[in-house]
Amino acid sequence: MIKYLEKIRKEISAFEEFQVVQIPRTMNSCANALSKMASSGIVESGNVFTEILSQPSVKGKEILQIGEEPGWMDPIVHYLRDDTLPSDKKEARRLITKAAHYIFDGQALYKRSFSWPLLKCLQPTVAELAMREVHEGICGDHSGGKVLAHKILRRGFFWPTLQQDASDFVRKCEQCQKFATTPRLPAVSNKPISNPVSTTSRTATGESPFSLAFGVDAVISVEIGAHSPRLETYNEQANPRNLRSSLDLVEETLEKARVRMAAYQQRVARYYNSKMKERAVKTGDLVPQRAEVSDPHNSRKLAPTREGPYRVSRILQPGSYRLESLEGDPIPRTWHISNLKKFYQ
Repeated sequence: MIKYLEKIRKEISAFEEFQVVQIPRTMNSCANALSKMASSGIVESGNVFTEILSQPSVKGKEILQIGEEPGWMDPIVHYLRDDTLPSDKKEARRLITKAAHYIFDGQALYKRSFSWPLLKCLQPTVAELAMREVHEGICGDHSGGKVLAHKILRRGFFWPTLQQDASDFVRKCEQCQKFATTPRLPAVSNKPISNPVSTTSRTATGESPFSLAFGVDAVISVEIGAHSPRLETYNEQANPRNLRSSLDLVEETLEKARVRMAAYQQRVARYYNSKMKERAVKTGDLVPQRAEVSDPHNSRKLAPTREGPYRVSRILQPGSYRLESLEGDPIPRTWHISNLKKFYQ
């Protein structure tokens, strides 16, 4: 249509004056009828004169194709069309086995499918357009990588890296990243705390906090009311001497508690790290941040779950980052990796 518009503008330059008038639909029925006759090729009345154009009224630019980008289909096509095999015997045998699953009709390569009769094979440049149309086109629903791959198969297309390319394409989709769910798995490894004495539980140390501080266990109220064996064998004269002896052994008790605490921390760290999915980012990476953290009052149901992206300007420690806008303006506060996610483009 652009060529026809250029031709009309060229013809208009020969007139001194012209006027564009919009014709109402009610007055345009005859022109509509003539256009339908021309497109259908059927003339219903002998009073209508027709002219068959053997070539377009405008001439487009001639394009000469000088070559094609090498692709994965070339060895298969050369074998099926020209019976050409690689010089290496192993590669030739592998190509023959692989080509048995393909059909070449002289113009396009098709793959025999288990679920569909034939799948048309696509080069990488055309595959990119197919993924974009299915994923975010008119009927696209921004589905996941595996679903996108199956949709392309159902539409009759194939290439060897379809599933991986679909996953990479979905991962780089900007809208999918803005509305992505927030990962709940740990993003950084757990680091044990070094001082276990004051706030640890009996499970971690094998001792109560009271015994770690004073060398003996405290007497609870139920022992006093029910007269436990410890109260029945209590000796008021020997008790102070026994307490002083217990204090001399507190250091050994503390050392045993530290060993138990270290083993307990290692067990907790192994369990925590077994569920960890590392999401470390480096300086200069783009990361969108969780919208519910940056703006807690924006709780709209269909609002994006991510804001940004922003650029990582500084790494304070593993899992803690300073951010800045794409223009270089610093973003307030420190951000943890649990609220960030790498942005792909």
